[in-house]
Amino acid sequence: MYLGSDATLLGEPVVFELHATASQILPRTSFAVVDITGNETSLYVLAEHPDKKYTAQNFPGENEILYKAGNFVGFEFLGYDPTLYAEKFEQKTNRGGDDLAPLIDFLRFVSESTDAEFAAQLENWIDISSLTRMMTLDNLLNNNDSFDGMGSNFYLFYSKDAAKFTIFFWDQSSILTKK
Repeated sequence: MYLGSDATLLGEPVVFELHATASQILPRTSFAVVDITGNETSLYVLAEHPDKKYTAQNFPGENEILYKAGNFVGFEFLGYDPTLYAEKFEQKTNRGGDDLAPLIDFLRFVSESTDAEFAAQLENWIDISSLTRMMTLDNLLNNNDSFDGMGSNFYLFYSKDAAKFTIFFWDQSSILTKK
């Protein structure tokens, strides 16, 4: 649960609706009024946290792994030791059954491929359509607290069946959510 920064708290739900209109995967949201004795009553926006239930709802039938990016995360390859990524990415599903190997391989590709290799092979690694829609909306809505901005507030869904990632946002800090 978190407090929005605009008085109406409509900015974030409007941004989420714009992403939904663009067929982006996004968490469900709702409002809550919190009244704690001795404090002013506050209105909050609640957002669903992506987890196993969330991925089953949005990616039915997929054999998957979900990773949550931390704050200020880049796509640097740091080596094959998974502990090197502990502060950057958290595995949210299939812990113990899977590991960070697909993510590490993707980071290696992003970091070490030539420009020509990157252009020719990126679509083999990630859902380009979803990525471009998300980046377009982030730029249009001036969302700098995102994958495309500060490297925050995004998830990477890895389909083991397709051997491909889908990236999606979680939180919004666009011009519509600022005072």
